[in-house]
Amino acid sequence: MMDKGYNVLSHKDEALVVGKDGITKLMANGVCEFYFVCEYESNEQNFTFASRSSGALDVYHRRLGHINLKDLLEANQKRNICGMDIKLPTKEIHYEVCLEGEMTWTPFPKRFERTSELLELIHIDVHGLMRVELNGMAKYFVEFIDGHCRWCEVRFIKHTT
Repeated sequence: MMDKGYNVLSHKDEALVVGKDGITKLMANGVCEFYFVCEYESNEQNFTFASRSSGALDVYHRRLGHINLKDLLEANQKRNICGMDIKLPTKEIHYEVCLEGEMTWTPFPKRFERTSELLELIHIDVHGLMRVELNGMAKYFVEFIDGHCRWCEVRFIKHTT
């Protein structure tokens, strides 16, 4: 922006972009070292919000918080971000943080194989803190389930430690 004659003035959590004529073209609020545009003059033809110096897809992908590529390409096609002109990559983009965000836990199987002997496997669940005290000031209860015969025992406890 400054190479086109604009001045950028920042103070604490605010930033202003002022044109050659001294008129404020853009105002932005800062949050955690990022600035979000709150007002701008829409009739300014030469003003852009995105830098045209690097139009690589991976640059915009990182700048916009690793937004998914489908939405990024749609924003470029619809011109939702002024000045963004994306050049399609020559190779596929993979970032570890993107892959981690797409990972999901595999669900527990709906049916478990029963064990062959009593007490071979015991499932234990602790429940609580209850709003209402149970049986003699107990605020928690423990559930024991045998993996073979599905026998269930419940014990009330006052503390989890």
